[in-house]
Amino acid sequence: QFKRKPSELSGGQQQRVALGRAMATSPQILLMDEPLSNIDPPNRLRMRGEIMKFHQENKLTTIYVTHNLADGIALADRIAVMREGRFEQVDTAENLMRQPGSDYIADFFKADQFKLRVS
Repeated sequence: QFKRKPSELSGGQQQRVALGRAMATSPQILLMDEPLSNIDPPNRLRMRGEIMKFHQENKLTTIYVTHNLADGIALADRIAVMREGRFEQVDTAENLMRQPGSDYIADFFKADQFKLRVS
């Protein structure tokens, strides 16, 4: 398995390798742009747990960009919802759901409620 070239790996495998490389450098700040986007559901949950564990053990600032609301809620202390390149609201997931600052935020969470129950 270690004899394969990076170009021979699947998208999900390449994503996991990139994530491992980023974590191995012991960064002070970690920027993650859709790190779980190409990973199948069972591995996605496992990797989500690894990201949470790494974050807690190293106590580092992590900026996690995702379009997957379930990932954001599971991993974030605070969530920044962006709309047209601007921050619409920055708050905890609980406050965003209970006290949305705009119709956009309210609709955003309503549209994903089914996915959140299934994820």
